[in-house]
Amino acid sequence: MIRKFILAGICIMCATGIFAQDIDSADLAILQKHEIKLLHYFDSLKSVENADTRLNLNKQILTIFDQALNHHASFHYPFDTLKNVGRLLSNDELLKIYTWNVPLRFGEHKYFGYIQRYDKKEDTTYLYQLQDQEISGKPRLFKEYTPGNWYGALYYEIVEEKIKGEKIYTLLGYDFNDILSSYKIIDILIFLDNQPIIGAPMFVYKNKKQYRVLFEYSSRVSMALTYNDNLKMITFDHLAPFEPGMEGNYQFYGPDSSYDGFEFEDNLWMHRSDVDARNR
Repeated sequence: MIRKFILAGICIMCATGIFAQDIDSADLAILQKHEIKLLHYFDSLKSVENADTRLNLNKQILTIFDQALNHHASFHYPFDTLKNVGRLLSNDELLKIYTWNVPLRFGEHKYFGYIQRYDKKEDTTYLYQLQDQEISGKPRLFKEYTPGNWYGALYYEIVEEKIKGEKIYTLLGYDFNDILSSYKIIDILIFLDNQPIIGAPMFVYKNKKQYRVLFEYSSRVSMALTYNDNLKMITFDHLAPFEPGMEGNYQFYGPDSSYDGFEFEDNLWMHRSDVDARNR
């Protein structure tokens, strides 16, 4: 069995110095103890072969993470020794997202995570646990999700936009899916009355307005999906079947050396074909 773990997310290393100096020594000692415990359990998780045992170990991880992230100083702590956890910090330094995966049987995975939102005016941090509840494992294109009813993914990039003064976070994510195909995901995260909503009808793609965009392709290849700051676009590999007779069978899809993109225009992410994203 091939066991995959996230090795590194887009980390918050760049903000480590800024954050660490905001924590007093007593709080720092508490958070360091939590981090050491988490590091121990994540290391154990990698060495265990049995899926049920891995899930039991992960229960301990969730308990410790809950304690750590509920600490009042946790938003300002980097947790930068946790190399098996994707750690994202938004450019406005008001949002942090943690995600990781636990391999199960037959190439399947279960995903876990947390969202932290910092309110500067109140000097308060709000915490939300992401719970992977999507039975099919495939994110639906026309559905809003909540943290308690989440499809599961590893988020690795945040893009920020504003609509009428309200911050909109666009998330780029990855899902191992199974041994045949993988997913890349573009999604929206907004906050309504301090409650996170995942998904919004902001993507115009293939003549439809979707809540998110999902790409499925062969697990034997990789697909580029990132925000290109020079182009001010989300750019990605255009996917196509390896052979004409494989149309619609996504385990035989991969990049065809061309690029597409999404450009933020009139408060929507508009699909653009044939983007020149090379060497930009």
